[in-house]
Amino acid sequence: MKRLTVFLSAILAAISIFSFAACTPTTNVEPEQHNYADVIVFMGQSNMAGRGDASLAVPCGEGHGFEFKAVTDPTKLYPLQEPFGELENNTSLSDISGTIPKKTGGPVSAFCEAYYQETRVPVIGVSASQGGTNSSEWQPGYALIEEAKHRLDLCLNYMYSQDMYEVRNIFMVWLQGEGDAGNGMQYDEYNANMRNIVDAMKTVGVQHCYLISIGTYMKSLNSTRYDLYIQFGEMQATMCANHADMTHVSRKLAGMPESMMHLNNHYLQEAYNVMGNDAGRNTAYHVLTGKAPVCEPYVAGETV
Repeated sequence: MKRLTVFLSAILAAISIFSFAACTPTTNVEPEQHNYADVIVFMGQSNMAGRGDASLAVPCGEGHGFEFKAVTDPTKLYPLQEPFGELENNTSLSDISGTIPKKTGGPVSAFCEAYYQETRVPVIGVSASQGGTNSSEWQPGYALIEEAKHRLDLCLNYMYSQDMYEVRNIFMVWLQGEGDAGNGMQYDEYNANMRNIVDAMKTVGVQHCYLISIGTYMKSLNSTRYDLYIQFGEMQATMCANHADMTHVSRKLAGMPESMMHLNNHYLQEAYNVMGNDAGRNTAYHVLTGKAPVCEPYVAGETV
């Protein structure tokens, strides 16, 4: 009799629970979705600007990257493509020859596509590069750095005014030093110059500097300058290791054969593709893990 009573009680309890559940509406509440984007200002001299062939550039997939055109149209975002920043020239920061843009294809589209593949977060890119510039010309108060700050500030103001993307991170990617290397600049001077540059960019929101070390000068044309370039690139890697807010993300250019170079110390688009892909993946690795990547040299035949 006792077992029967317990059995009946269990049945009544189950019926009661079922009835309550049936009468209580259920809702599947989805977690809040965020469309994040990372804002990156690409800074430096000619190899950041790009002296390649845009038609051979790694394409940045739809929705994977955008260009904010701070000079020509700061009212919207454009799909990111090479030549990145081609027309973003004014009296403060200009990469043109007469009226002809010198930016013909570079590493930015490859960088942004690789970065997106690793993080699934699109890049909002801002162009701020000018060929033939030394680090001393990028010091606070000078036109180049003040214009770079202004362009980034315009971009952030635009991003905060729209509701499509929420800004997650703000970075700078730096590729510069060929001019300084050729002049034999030493570690202490370059380190001080870079410290000023990064600190200036941090005043407008930059959280971290990702540095691509320079390539080489054609050894067949000037072996002394070639050696200076190699030493300078190694010095840049050491400098990054000494600063918590700077990370070295590619050394591919230094290992490129002369068959992938032109104009003394510039590169063909294939080289920019390899380097941009490498730097984008290594930057994403640091963003995702907080660890400095191991930057591998170029491997013969390497392509994207």
